[in-house]
Amino acid sequence: MKPIYLTLFLTAFTSCAQAQKFDSGSNPYYAPDSSLVQANAMVDTAYPGGLKAWLRFLNKRLRYPDKAVNKNIMGTVWIQFTVNADSTVSDVAAVSGPTDGGLREEAARLVTVSGHWIPRTENGVPVTSIRRVPIVFKLM
Repeated sequence: MKPIYLTLFLTAFTSCAQAQKFDSGSNPYYAPDSSLVQANAMVDTAYPGGLKAWLRFLNKRLRYPDKAVNKNIMGTVWIQFTVNADSTVSDVAAVSGPTDGGLREEAARLVTVSGHWIPRTENGVPVTSIRRVPIVFKLM
């Protein structure tokens, strides 16, 4: 069976925090306060070049483990890691996915060697944040 490297993101990137979204159409009393929006300005962590660059990196560098190919092991590995304020990656760990075949180890290796990420900023100041990303392994 020939391995095909496939990466899939259910969302562009999945973070541990979610922003609350207000719908001004359903609430006639809602009026956005621009000073409040500026005070809480946040830009989330990203891979340099965005999703397309991340997918190119994964497709270029992913090595489907021979053990997983031989045993026909497939699945999604979720990797959690820290993007530090200085843009370095640390604390890389597989939090779910197949435990046999080396898929977790390969996914963790990919994030570890992915280089510097653009750190999350709050009010223009880089801060440390935790990210979770899925890496899908599929044989065809």
